[in-house]
Amino acid sequence: MPFALHCDLASAPTPLRHPWRHAVGSCHAPLALRADWQQQLARARRELGFGHVRFHGLLGDDMGIVTRQGDHLLYSFFNIDRIFDFLRSIDMRPIVELSFMPDVLASDGNTVFRYRGNVTPPRRMRDWTALIDALARHWCDRYGIDEVARWPLEVWNEPNLVEFWTGGQQGYFELYRATWQALKAISPRLQVGGPASAANGWLPEFDAFCAANGCRADFISTHYYPTDAFGKVETDTVAQLAVPGRTAEDRHRTPVERAQALADLDRGGLAGAVRTQDSGDLAGFGAERQPIHGGDVAVPFDEPRHLHRRGHRHSREV
Repeated sequence: MPFALHCDLASAPTPLRHPWRHAVGSCHAPLALRADWQQQLARARRELGFGHVRFHGLLGDDMGIVTRQGDHLLYSFFNIDRIFDFLRSIDMRPIVELSFMPDVLASDGNTVFRYRGNVTPPRRMRDWTALIDALARHWCDRYGIDEVARWPLEVWNEPNLVEFWTGGQQGYFELYRATWQALKAISPRLQVGGPASAANGWLPEFDAFCAANGCRADFISTHYYPTDAFGKVETDTVAQLAVPGRTAEDRHRTPVERAQALADLDRGGLAGAVRTQDSGDLAGFGAERQPIHGGDVAVPFDEPRHLHRRGHRHSREV
């Protein structure tokens, strides 16, 4: 059917927002050690302006971060350093997905993907939190608290799917709380969040658990893909964001505020539906009101506080 398209080149231009530039996803961590991957990401940064990258398996066995020697756990963060050093060299930052479970810490052998990421809870929570403590302190020593406080530290990936987490909802909440406590003990400025769920799962329950247990998330994340709506009426992304009370922040909005958020969404993409309290700690993250990796995120940030350092531990008795 023929149609006519008219364009007034003399009219005032309308800015085209690029919310997709905030972050890009990239399979699993060991790929980031490859020269061709690094060349391609550097080009994507240069030509497309991506600011963050997120991948699975940072703590997986193929990254070689922890092993057991006798009664001790020994850590090596060499491969993680190589990746994060590269990201900083091209002025990018990680969205840190804290997964999967190292086999020496795992309670069972269930895995996902061809690289066999372990999806079970830790056998002993104190071993998991000791790893998180050592890793985060290492980052603060290497990059400085001002830098690390700009990284979203996300606990796990899609725990509401049994393919990614065998511990159930309560087991995930306990993992989140223990991780939150370990990271906040290093510095309250570290930004910890979750549940990184699939298709908006567990958001009200997660928010309620955090409120009841004193482990308020610095951001709330979920994954909602456009293809999730196929075959279902009114389950597209815009309709999902319109549901009252779907997020912690939404429950405090009036109907007018929700309508305004949707108007912003219609004009500017997903980022328009997210409001934040800006902080220098996550300049370029919260300050630009961007969503995390395709999800919708509420990010209330605290004022910066001082880091209290302790000696970095390279091994511990078990």
